[in-house]
Amino acid sequence: QADQAVAETTTAAAAGQTAALAAQEALKPAREEDAVASALLHRASLERDRLDMAEQAARAEVERLRAEEEALSARIAENEATLAELERSIARHQEEVAAWAREYYRRQRPLDPIFSSEDPAEAGRRAHYLELLAADRARRIAALREQQTRAVALRAELKRRQERLVQVREEAAQEADRWQALAQQRRQLREELAQQLQAA
Repeated sequence: QADQAVAETTTAAAAGQTAALAAQEALKPAREEDAVASALLHRASLERDRLDMAEQAARAEVERLRAEEEALSARIAENEATLAELERSIARHQEEVAAWAREYYRRQRPLDPIFSSEDPAEAGRRAHYLELLAADRARRIAALREQQTRAVALRAELKRRQERLVQVREEAAQEADRWQALAQQRRQLREELAQQLQAA
């Protein structure tokens, strides 16, 4: 009777062990699927974080380019103001020279040195003084025109830079939008994987 009890116990234990092994085997695919899903979820999270960082970097670049564009616009406006002032200065000096010439020739008549009581040397000194003034204004006008030439060249260069900067900023904005769309896709994928894991 004792042998029979031992045999039954042994049989029951073997059956229980077999059932446990069968249950473990049945759970094995589910565990593997769970491990794969967890790994995919982790990978999706890392990819989402990477895409978020890429988007932030692209947005920061857009802001940097926008600030650079504003600074360039301010420089363009400053250069335009300089050009306008140079043009006014040149016109003013030219008008001064023209006014002196008109006044000189209005007073100076061909027979004045003969019939005038004025010392001819004084008239010569006055003419020489006007020549000196005219030469000085001519030098100033030449210097202003040189500055004007540089300012016009700078205007063209700044305009080229501005156009290029606008193009680069637009490209950076498109890149940021692309990263944002990718990050949104990865975010949705991660949420779907998380829901699948919870359902499992």
